[in-house]
Amino acid sequence: MGMDTAVTAEQSVTAQAIINEGMARNALLDKKSLGLYVLRTLFNGAKYMNFAWAHRWIKTFSESADKTVDFYADVFLFEDLLLGQRISDKEELRRAFKVFENTDPPGPAGTNVFDVLSYTGDAQHGVIEWVWHGKHVGEFLGVPAAGKETTVRGMTFHTYENGKIVREATFWDAVSALQQVGALKPTIEFWKV
Repeated sequence: MGMDTAVTAEQSVTAQAIINEGMARNALLDKKSLGLYVLRTLFNGAKYMNFAWAHRWIKTFSESADKTVDFYADVFLFEDLLLGQRISDKEELRRAFKVFENTDPPGPAGTNVFDVLSYTGDAQHGVIEWVWHGKHVGEFLGVPAAGKETTVRGMTFHTYENGKIVREATFWDAVSALQQVGALKPTIEFWKV
């Protein structure tokens, strides 16, 4: 019985992210050592929280709420401090994430693309800086936004145990999102006047 060696686009992007991280960590790695680093990180990803792991987590977010919830420990706390969300039940977390799934036709939150900009941390704690591109089909934060697009940056702080998220606190730039949908005036850069 042969092993399936087909590589998906996501695996290729993940492998490239791991290669870039490995090269950044040690520019002197030879090809064999770099290859071993990539394999170890891909196959032990749950043990090595890094840019590639963060990339898998955030890509899964807009693909499947069920799969995203698998990243979390049985006992956890999720907080979106801007929205005042405090969730410690996996079924409630799944419902909260479900609206961000990209479906056809688009779900309540429209079409969502998330990208990781950076990851800083280790196997115990991590900070993920990300960007969210949204194409809205209805209201956004109580404001009519159908047909409008937003690009928002945010940061997520994680605490991990045994390769799972036990604590998450997310912060994101709602002010710029509300400006982009026309609900708020642009920020006056008073320091430049």
